[in-house]
Amino acid sequence: MHRGLFLWLLLVVSPGSVFAQFVLGDATVIGSFTSTVDTDTYTTASVTPLSGQLVLAAVHSAMSVGTDTIPTLSGTNGWNVTWTQVATVDYRTSGNERRVTLFRGVPSSGTAGTLTTAFSATQVGRTLSVISWANVDQTTNQGVVQSATACAGGDCTGGTTATSLSVTLAAFGNANNATYGVFGVTGFDEDQVPGTGFTELQDMVRELPTERTQTQWRVDNDTSVDQSSATTTIRGGIAVELDYLEAVAAPRLRSLIGVGL
Repeated sequence: MHRGLFLWLLLVVSPGSVFAQFVLGDATVIGSFTSTVDTDTYTTASVTPLSGQLVLAAVHSAMSVGTDTIPTLSGTNGWNVTWTQVATVDYRTSGNERRVTLFRGVPSSGTAGTLTTAFSATQVGRTLSVISWANVDQTTNQGVVQSATACAGGDCTGGTTATSLSVTLAAFGNANNATYGVFGVTGFDEDQVPGTGFTELQDMVRELPTERTQTQWRVDNDTSVDQSSATTTIRGGIAVELDYLEAVAAPRLRSLIGVGL
């Protein structure tokens, strides 16, 4: 019987590694805008967006009389996109009303433009936080997986003011997803302290009336999004889960070589 020598080669394709999670550098503070003017429309100075990135824009508004109103958000140039309300919390509902409203959107270009918040009634001040995120999976709801609200004082929690507030999210859908929170605090001008494990992004002051607007985030999961300050006061907050873009590296080829007779 004739025997031949043959060579066989087996190629095995193995998946590449998956990048772990968000990093602190994925969050960019685009703008911190405050105004104490009595008006129903506020327009920012020109600011440049990061094209294609998820933007969370938080509006902290105040009224002295009348029924509180939820703002709308619009923009020019790169900011001229559809802005969708994520959540809103009216944390002081009887006299001197206060509200925090969060919007999401994805700038269509990197062309500088302005952002306008408009109300159906005159406000006595407005604060606007604009933060951009890289590496967000925008497939569903532009990357906002879930949101929740909470408040203390005013007409919330039986009118009991507090030195802290925690907003509770449901269980996260992915261990690599991130956590964001925005808080409005009224009545005292003092530093706001982010929750354990959170990195503060902004702590903005608006006088007349005296209010603070704080934003914070962490690169991983936390169902309790909290903050505090030294003085007992009225406060409201919104928390969000951000969907991480699971980027898979290129497949690797592995070979097995053998010789047979």
